[in-house]
Amino acid sequence: MSFADVSRHKRDPATESLIRRFCAVSHATRIHAVANRAVSRLLDWLIQDMNTLVATRGDCRIELDGGFPFVNGMPVRASREQRAQLSEFSDLLRARMAGGLRLKGPASRMNLSAFFTGVREAASDRAVFQAWLEGHGAQALEVLPPRKLMSGSVTGSGSSVRVAASDALRGYVRAANAVQHATKNKNIEKMPAQLFKAVQDLAELAIDEPDHHLALTSVREDVAGESRHAIQVCILSLALGQRLGLEKPLLVELGFAAMLVGALCSDAPEAQRLEVAARLVTGHRLTPVRARRLMVVYEHALERPHGLHLYSRIVAIAVMYDKLTTRTEHHSPLLPDEALAQMAGSPRFDAELLAVFNRVIGRYPLGSAVRLSSGELAVILHSASDPSRADRPVVRIVRDPAGRPLGRVVDLASDPRQILGLVDPELAGLDEPFAFFR
Repeated sequence: MSFADVSRHKRDPATESLIRRFCAVSHATRIHAVANRAVSRLLDWLIQDMNTLVATRGDCRIELDGGFPFVNGMPVRASREQRAQLSEFSDLLRARMAGGLRLKGPASRMNLSAFFTGVREAASDRAVFQAWLEGHGAQALEVLPPRKLMSGSVTGSGSSVRVAASDALRGYVRAANAVQHATKNKNIEKMPAQLFKAVQDLAELAIDEPDHHLALTSVREDVAGESRHAIQVCILSLALGQRLGLEKPLLVELGFAAMLVGALCSDAPEAQRLEVAARLVTGHRLTPVRARRLMVVYEHALERPHGLHLYSRIVAIAVMYDKLTTRTEHHSPLLPDEALAQMAGSPRFDAELLAVFNRVIGRYPLGSAVRLSSGELAVILHSASDPSRADRPVVRIVRDPAGRPLGRVVDLASDPRQILGLVDPELAGLDEPFAFFR
């Protein structure tokens, strides 16, 4: 699945209904026996949806990758509550080395009852589970193996980014489309509905899955420079705001203010930036929310946000960090630790906020390339689970000491190898910036 495929993903009421009912049955069977009257009714609805799908599309495969559902190989929208419930069921399947089911014949109460009963039995693997189903009259069902992460390439400037097709990536794509559309229509300061929803989604992601949210900063190559900068500033600002404990409504305000600064006035001359601030007032009722946005843009235009509004101080840090770590035609990017060290020496930034931001980014940010004491090159997959051991994250080793490609995941918390330091991916011969969503 490519980056473009994700961006074209549309709602499909038929598959959403199927997943909604599959989720209801899987959740209900935690508490009730499959023979329960309410569960039986839910099963009847699920059977109807599955048979309809086979009749209209010739196939019915339901797979789970954690809490993310797929029908016939395509991702299906699910609410946050549904994903939590499906994640629990996915764990049951994976304990049996399974990832879902495929309908080989007409769905019936007998074979679906056997499936939902059998998945909670002590089957040791997929073959045993399949044999158990066939022994209980469920020959019409095939147990599918665990789903591999759907990975795609984001190409551009001769490089690519490997990403999982997750809500995080789709949220990034929606934000990119919204910024580009609003910029083209020259109405970004009016907060069009598409853009507001994109910022709202990013704020929710920052709260619910901060690692996935922050890893989006590695997705850089397929978005126009101005739009990319606006999105990165928004993501970084939201990550810092979330760590500071801002509630969702305040995060959304912060995110949109950051988006405005990144899109409208980060690199513009002071007069133009002040003109942008004036446009936020002209012709609009100055609500408290709009006033806060105006304040951030105005204070950024004055280039002295330190000591003023909290949002301004947050956005100032995000803007500068993204500029320093992004390659442009005028300068090569700094490594994350180099950028943070350079910012630490500037009186422009709030020292306390910058210290928090340093902890948010981490000693070794997700997706960073590092050299190990073994001579191998690796990419940071996950931060260390123990904050006191930030120098021992989970990495994917991508090159051996001789430069040959590898793909082994290692938790440095239980491994003797140490990180010697960050390296420039291009200078190290890594032609891929990496973003991992697991």
